[in-house]
Amino acid sequence: MPRNNLTMGMIILLVILIISPVSALIFESGESVIIDTPVDDDIFASAEHMEVTAPVKSLVYAGNSLLVTAPVETNLIAVGESISVQAPVGVDLIAAGANVHIGGDVGGKIIAAGEQVTVDGSADNLIAAGNRVALGESAHIRKDAEVSADTIEKEGIVDGTWNAEDTGLSFPGMEQLGALIQAFVLLCIIFIAIGFFLLGLVIIYLMPEPWKELTVVPATKPLHVFLYGLATVVVSVFLIILLTLTVIGIPFALLILLLLGIATIIAPLIISGSLGGWISGLCKREVSPYLAYLIGFIIICVLSLIPVIGFVCVLIVLLMGIGTIVRTAYHKRETCCCQ
Repeated sequence: MPRNNLTMGMIILLVILIISPVSALIFESGESVIIDTPVDDDIFASAEHMEVTAPVKSLVYAGNSLLVTAPVETNLIAVGESISVQAPVGVDLIAAGANVHIGGDVGGKIIAAGEQVTVDGSADNLIAAGNRVALGESAHIRKDAEVSADTIEKEGIVDGTWNAEDTGLSFPGMEQLGALIQAFVLLCIIFIAIGFFLLGLVIIYLMPEPWKELTVVPATKPLHVFLYGLATVVVSVFLIILLTLTVIGIPFALLILLLLGIATIIAPLIISGSLGGWISGLCKREVSPYLAYLIGFIIICVLSLIPVIGFVCVLIVLLMGIGTIVRTAYHKRETCCCQ
């Protein structure tokens, strides 16, 4: 799924927010992910293949295949070609895929949809739909079950109401489902990009002089601002961890997070304006700050879509933008002190 500088900025910010031996946010698109260390936090994963072999608090997964063989404390939500849950889930389980197999016991309800849905565990309630839905011999629904499918097989126990409807339902294949999900995510990304672009226009309109000063610096001293940004992020993370460990310093840690978050949001906007101005300078044409900002914003968005290279570009843009803010503020302070 495509990424852009804005979404990657938010991802980096979220990673900084989490202080834990194991990262609770996993974004490994196109690669295999194995969770073999207990995680007492929520996991959001996007990967081609994923296997959970150690207990986790909760899991949200989107990808090709998922295998869960260790307990999930609260909720499990999964979308993929093959979803196999062979361990207990504490609260609710929601799954959609071509093949969904639930072999573990679920504390709450099961909601499943797919071409093939098989339930061999227990749950309070069951809602299932697909081409074929089967309750195995070991399945036990403690309350009610609602099933709609072309083929229905019931060998397990349902203590409450068993409502099965042979509707001849043809569940859409994973290609169609994946296309719908991708279109939805792309639409969200477009709206987020438009929102951030409008934010940049508002900043230019309200603060034209500070904007001009900020966008000039990256074009003239790119290495300086990059190093400033890198140092700022490293020092900020160190201070956040240190202040959090002292407990009494948590309010200051939150303040640093807030400031770093604001800088992360504004950073790509500044570099967009700087890049557009630099390009117009190369063309020996003077353009308005709005047009320069638009040119730079489009270029950064396009570059961010390139696999691997896009991630590196986004990281450089964020560090340069943060460095620009910090360097400008530092030099402003020095100027004020000298006066």
